[in-house]
Amino acid sequence: MIKKLITFILICCSFSAFAQNKETLFYFTDNAKGKIGVKDQNGNIIIPAELVNYRHSEDGDIVEDTLLSFVGCPKNIKQEPHTFGCVFDRKGKYLYQTFWYDNGADYRVEGYQRIVKNGKIGFANREGKIVIQSQFDFASPFNYGYASVCDGCYWKKAGEDHKTVVGGKWSFINKKGEKVSPLSKPTQEKDVKIHENYYPYPFNYSEKEQKILNFFQQKMKLLADIYYVNVSSLAKPKILHFEIVERPSKHFPFYLVYSYDNRKIPTDGEFLVSQDGKSFFAVAYSGKKIPFIEWLQKQIQAAREYQQKHSDNPNKFSE
Repeated sequence: MIKKLITFILICCSFSAFAQNKETLFYFTDNAKGKIGVKDQNGNIIIPAELVNYRHSEDGDIVEDTLLSFVGCPKNIKQEPHTFGCVFDRKGKYLYQTFWYDNGADYRVEGYQRIVKNGKIGFANREGKIVIQSQFDFASPFNYGYASVCDGCYWKKAGEDHKTVVGGKWSFINKKGEKVSPLSKPTQEKDVKIHENYYPYPFNYSEKEQKILNFFQQKMKLLADIYYVNVSSLAKPKILHFEIVERPSKHFPFYLVYSYDNRKIPTDGEFLVSQDGKSFFAVAYSGKKIPFIEWLQKQIQAAREYQQKHSDNPNKFSE
């Protein structure tokens, strides 16, 4: 979870430079209250200094992000339950509130972040566009193209500092927000098994996108050996799946590729591919993008060293 939070923050910052904004924005602070706000280059207040300075920004720091996300909300906006804070565009327009998760704003997973409006959960994309309207009493993050959602469920206290969601009617939605019924039986090898049911394979690709995935698929055995070398139980089968989970947009000129294990659970392997499909990068633990070949060489060396120290590992690394 820590990696995903770091990656989420740093990728947001790293690629905000691609934003075609005409106006430079600056953070400013209210020294008496320790709060932060945003001004434009003419000194006009875009967002009042009423928000928690959780990034420890200083007066005059340039605002690089495409979306302005804060802890809490200004006085004129009521904060929803179970939210981290308010999100604005660069003109100061209020967009939505992010769902509270893991002591912070919900991570963007497979390109979508959970948001809350009128007590209901929906999803927004990297551009700040609400792609699935807030309509569910609870929703999980997306995983392999599906998210579980419920209607009529509610939060119940579970222990001193925790709550859990109970009750209600549960179902699965795709990335269009459509509820998807399970198949009576699998119709193709790629259909997705969730619990005891099968659901249609949720991804579709153009010829260009399939070529991008072929790049990873051709290296699947090596990448799987690297991933499973330190997994404590024997992996059967020892495979990885690669899927494009986000496509280039105005402020993000990359395809985002996730790797999934044999259970179709994300491995933390995230890759970026340039819009022309010619340049490949890995996303490091720090959130930095690294040329794929450079990253791969380091991973091979790390796998070798691990196996030398743990010769009894069940999933052998072999080049």
